[in-house]
Amino acid sequence: MDLSNSKYLIETPDFSGIPKLERLDLSGCTSLTKVHPLIGLLENLVFLSLRNCRNLIDIYFGKESSLRSLKVMHLSGCTKLEITPDFKSAAYLEYLDIDGCISLSSVDDSIGALSKLTFLSLRDCKNLVSMPNTINIMTSLQTLDLRGCLKLTNLPLGHTFISSSDLKLLIFLDLSFCNLLEVPDAIRMLRCLERLNLQGNNFVSIPYDSISWLHRLAYLNLSYCHNLEDLPELPVGVASSAGKYFKIVAGSRDQRSGLYIFDCPKVAQNFPNIETPYKYSLGWLVRLIEEPNHFRCGFDIVIPWSWGADQFPLDNYRVFGGGPVIMVNKFIEVDNWIGFVFSVLFEVNKHPEVSSSSHCSFSRSSQHPFYLSFESEFTEEYFDMALNLEVDTIDRSTHLWIIYISRQHCHFVKSGAHIAFKGHPHVKIIKWGISSIYREDIDDLKMMQQEQPFPHNRNDVNFDYVEKRSYKESNSCSEPKIQIPYNWLVTDEDEAENINAKAKGKALSYAGL
Repeated sequence: MDLSNSKYLIETPDFSGIPKLERLDLSGCTSLTKVHPLIGLLENLVFLSLRNCRNLIDIYFGKESSLRSLKVMHLSGCTKLEITPDFKSAAYLEYLDIDGCISLSSVDDSIGALSKLTFLSLRDCKNLVSMPNTINIMTSLQTLDLRGCLKLTNLPLGHTFISSSDLKLLIFLDLSFCNLLEVPDAIRMLRCLERLNLQGNNFVSIPYDSISWLHRLAYLNLSYCHNLEDLPELPVGVASSAGKYFKIVAGSRDQRSGLYIFDCPKVAQNFPNIETPYKYSLGWLVRLIEEPNHFRCGFDIVIPWSWGADQFPLDNYRVFGGGPVIMVNKFIEVDNWIGFVFSVLFEVNKHPEVSSSSHCSFSRSSQHPFYLSFESEFTEEYFDMALNLEVDTIDRSTHLWIIYISRQHCHFVKSGAHIAFKGHPHVKIIKWGISSIYREDIDDLKMMQQEQPFPHNRNDVNFDYVEKRSYKESNSCSEPKIQIPYNWLVTDEDEAENINAKAKGKALSYAGL
């Protein structure tokens, strides 16, 4: 039954006359204040959406409710919802979306009864103060999103929140912008975790070895943690079973893997020497390259840099100062070549000069404030920075951005594309470099981590400098080109993986049809 956008519906009807109802869509019923309690008797109901019912205060399923078929419940955008329903009668729920319920302060303890739940999101529930301890028995949960829960300053710590047998299937955990004062030490027990977002929190440190246990971790974001003083130990070794996130989440191929430590001023101040940040990032670089299941197409790393441009640590790179445009004119693709690494030293300046030669090739139509560009006559492939460079950043803060692109997506070695880093005027490009990567380089990179020099300075790529005005003298600042992401090439394997992930998502979205 589709009653969506019935703007004058104040109370739902008595559903007792249609006991076999499987799908009920009440989304957008902005005047709805009450759901009839007999809804709890709909034993065949599979899908229930109350999305954007802005005047709904509570939901009561009745004393004798039995929603044993219910798999999907949408409550997002119910801005006046103060309490969640009693979930015990909906024990087979698999997907629960409570995003943007800004009046919600707590979640009913009965949520622990949802042993089949795989997806739970309370994103932007800005007045949510606590999560119940019962969350620790939700053993099927794969995604937990609490981003933007500004008053959730602490989570239940230790084994009341996470234990070796609890949340054992969790793959995605987003605790960003929650004002957290502590990171649960027991986070180390989430051995299946692949994506962990902790950006924008207030903790001073992370339990040193808690992250190192997470061998499947491919995404770690610590950006905008202004009080963070020290970095945690990163995982080492290879987890062959990684990459499940890409297999179960539709569109996940476009979600970048990486390590992000941006705008963490105290971390930069506490680096003991210049080798520390670079070797820290090398560990992540090597681990992901060794196990391609960790990423799709490529990944990147952003770390703070407190030293001058003259100490740019890339002896094995071809290095270019400022913002030149180059083109590969010769490169031999041998069997053991696996990809390219780009590194750029950049500075964020809130008050840039009006004119800067390093930005003249930046397209005004671009939605990306900073990106690596591969520009051809009619198109521009881009690898953009997946961070907001304008949120509370320290003026004139300098960072190192490292990008790895796998072999099959290095179209530029044949296309003659013009390669450059481009950015808004507040992004100053200081110096950048490029290096090809071969299988044998993995051991060499490991030696660099152990303070041994890179054994050779390979010169296998020939470049030409390109004039900024090219392609029939067209100015890219005034004639924007078609922009496509660097990962536009989709292999048969990628397509099959994406189709399977979409099928799983649609099975829930269309439940009851």
